Amino acid sequence: MDIRNTTGNIVAWLKRKFGPPAVISMPADGEDIMVVGSEYCGGVPRSLGTGKPVQVMLVREPRNEHDRNAVAVMSGQRRVGYVSASRAEALAPYMDHYRATLWVHGVVKRTSQGRELWVVLPRDILHPHRR
Repeated sequence: MDIRNTTGNIVAWLKRKFGPPAVISMPADGEDIMVVGSEYCGGVPRSLGTGKPVQVMLVREPRNEHDRNAVAVMSGQRRVGYVSASRAEALAPYMDHYRATLWVHGVVKRTSQGRELWVVLPRDILHPHRR
């Protein structure tokens, strides 16, 4: 079955096809990263209150036509943006190795550009060669 032709729950299909993925909760300390592409996903949802801590999921999209390392940022079932290509390049091998979905901490900030979602990513994954 091709995932593009799946009409039911994609998560259930993935579990049947590959077994359950690892779900890893990341610590709240690390490097603050701005989520990109929210404007193409309908903007940052109002349900994510400005200035309040939130938890979102990072999900790999290896078949993304624009970036084979793509990492989507999800709030519930809704895609709210992406990790930048340079950060995704560091995250993708880790997520692929562990077949992991990552729960990360974030916050919505109000800027001159509007509402922006920022997430916290572990430095040791983003910069594995730094000590």
